[in-house]
Amino acid sequence: MSRFSPGPWHVEEENDSYGVFSNDALLAVALSDDVKDKDAAKANAHLMASAPRLLDVIKEIKEHL
Repeated sequence: MSRFSPGPWHVEEENDSYGVFSNDALLAVALSDDVKDKDAAKANAHLMASAPRLLDVIKEIKEHL
């Protein structure tokens, strides 16, 4: 049994903020305080959204060790 929302997760942009979703469930919001932080907020949201895939890869690596 998993202890987190199942993947895949995806990012949606709205009003210069980025939401990380699992299906229709909002998991996290990455906010930018100003225009300079917008790229960082977007990158942070995509990093969070890749968490389920990263976990799968780590599990595969563990099996091969």
